[in-house]
Amino acid sequence: MTKLSLETARTMYESGIESIKAFALENYPELENKPLPSTWEELGEVKGYYITAFSSIAVRYGLAVDSEMNILPTESLAKAMLAMCKLQYLKHIYNDGWKPDFSGSNENYAIYFKVNKPIVVATGRYSKSLTFKTKELAELFLKNFIVDIMIAKELI
Repeated sequence: MTKLSLETARTMYESGIESIKAFALENYPELENKPLPSTWEELGEVKGYYITAFSSIAVRYGLAVDSEMNILPTESLAKAMLAMCKLQYLKHIYNDGWKPDFSGSNENYAIYFKVNKPIVVATGRYSKSLTFKTKELAELFLKNFIVDIMIAKELI
């Protein structure tokens, strides 16, 4: 099977020949310059992935935006969201219900990514999705849940 590169598809799309343009769009739908929506409703329909009641990832096609808002555009993002759900629940337990204060008066500790590597960083006024009340808790959390943290990294 021959793989069509984005560069070749772009050339085909710009050829002006409708059948070739259609073939290029089949392989790279992002070639079509569509106006960006200013509201969710402008999308009309969505397709993508969602987390089922049994915590698996499933695919949905052609759903009206007014009935489905729990759709993610890619499978990897759906897996990241599932991992993030687990991490948020566990974070709540580790922090014993504590909620961070981002006014700058207290020091919080958060898990960040630096060059694709998760690290614990002291933070004051900056909100992060994985913030802890102590550095030791953040480091223990990172050690214990590194697999899920790596899966969820595009959301952290």
